[in-house]
Amino acid sequence: MPSTKEIIGAMEKNEISQLKVLSYDPKESLLPKDAERELRLSVEWMKPFGAKVDFDNFWKETGEVIKKQGRIFPQITLLLGITTQKYYKNRYLKLLFAQ
Repeated sequence: MPSTKEIIGAMEKNEISQLKVLSYDPKESLLPKDAERELRLSVEWMKPFGAKVDFDNFWKETGEVIKKQGRIFPQITLLLGITTQKYYKNRYLKLLFAQ
């Protein structure tokens, strides 16, 4: 998955300002089937912010490990910002993802 820095860069390129980054370590894990679903959703949620991830390629590289042990979240990050794009003008945007 892209780093927080990469996602922030994509957000700034897409006219999202006043960014705030909040992170915490939940010390949780997901079962393998839930991990795949959560990762797929994360990829979809990043699209409006200009971040593109080839999930199928990512899954080929990491899927076997995740299928065996599930997904352990070392950090959850929430990115907040305001967009000035015409379609979303002056709306708060929230992006929550696991790293």
